[in-house]
Amino acid sequence: MKKTIFIDLDGTLLGTHSAEISARNKAAVIDVIARGHEVILCTGRQISRISGLMEELDVRYAIACSGAVVYDRQGDKILQSTQLDGTSIDKIVALSNGLEVAHIYATPMKTYTTNSEVSEFLAGIELVAEGELPAGIVSYSLYSFNYDDMRKFYLEIKKAEVNVAGASKFIVEGVPYDGRRVYYIEIAPTGISKGSGVRFLLGLLGLNSDDAIALGDGYNDLEMFRAVKTRVAMANAVDELKSLATHHTASNIDDGVAQFLENLDT
Repeated sequence: MKKTIFIDLDGTLLGTHSAEISARNKAAVIDVIARGHEVILCTGRQISRISGLMEELDVRYAIACSGAVVYDRQGDKILQSTQLDGTSIDKIVALSNGLEVAHIYATPMKTYTTNSEVSEFLAGIELVAEGELPAGIVSYSLYSFNYDDMRKFYLEIKKAEVNVAGASKFIVEGVPYDGRRVYYIEIAPTGISKGSGVRFLLGLLGLNSDDAIALGDGYNDLEMFRAVKTRVAMANAVDELKSLATHHTASNIDDGVAQFLENLDT
């Protein structure tokens, strides 16, 4: 029976340090599509930062910006896009004043920052001057090397009731960069998550959640897991995700996605 397979990218399909797909994971995804299954990328990244991978794997659909954007590569169509309201953006800016944080703004197709270091650190992000940001922002991220400032911001923004996608993971762990650790928070429109994107796309395509599979590792994969019947946690996943899982596989650096997909029809 055909399965719909939602796969997270960072920490799941991609490597931890290189953020590239391994040869084995790539082959497994291409093979499972050839066997008649549908693979959908489900990520906090923006379309501009995943379009090359979609083409490389010949994947048609993606859920991007932690659920705020649902995209169809065939015809280059945005199927759904939910914008952050101006009030939320104003709150974010006000709460971050005086803190050592860099801002990243995403529209459905492109990503922007006013910080030159961030534009060098993250590929596919366009550097713009203050005041030149576009309309239609669907997600907002903050990056910092200062743990204390990010922790302070996280607590303040939770009080302000702005939706923070997966913030706990990144505040606690951060990610390595140039011998340091960079911490980040993803902020999505209220009510938007990877799970809402999954439910929208399943409904649009007339597919059943009982025949859907999700593979992930982080806090922003929790709602994606709750939207499907078969939930596969990576060995490097957070404990909360592992507790929701129906299946477990190896870590991202040990090609856990491939290990699961290679045995899907057995």
